[in-house]
Amino acid sequence: MTAEKYLNQGMQLEKQILIAMRNQEELKSVIRKMCSSKHREFYLHEDRTAFQLAIRRSKAILFRISEMKETKKALKRQMIAIINSVESEDYQMLLMNKYINYQSMEDIGIIMNVDMTTLERWLQEALKVVRVPDNAISLKIECAP
Repeated sequence: MTAEKYLNQGMQLEKQILIAMRNQEELKSVIRKMCSSKHREFYLHEDRTAFQLAIRRSKAILFRISEMKETKKALKRQMIAIINSVESEDYQMLLMNKYINYQSMEDIGIIMNVDMTTLERWLQEALKVVRVPDNAISLKIECAP
């Protein structure tokens, strides 16, 4: 796995967490609707299965979000250790801001007081010196349901 692909996993995982959280909120809204006084009788008596499925799905999504957050913590710890092993402090700062803090290159340029051309060159050079270990966390990024 390339350094860039490895380091981009954090942002990809963050996006998956946000999608899952959005799905959870939508499902909570459906469940609330099922529990509203207007629909309570229908869903609790006539369509209990749909209600139970919605509750199970909600629990599954919450569990998945929890798993993804734990994976994200482990991945970030590993990424920080890898970035800290880079000798150049400028490269470290650039990599930390881009891949750990998810800042844009424009913002990083302002923070570091470096023009975009230099910053892009530094990024390419920094990615060449990053050593992804054999035991690196490798994610299988899923499509949202």
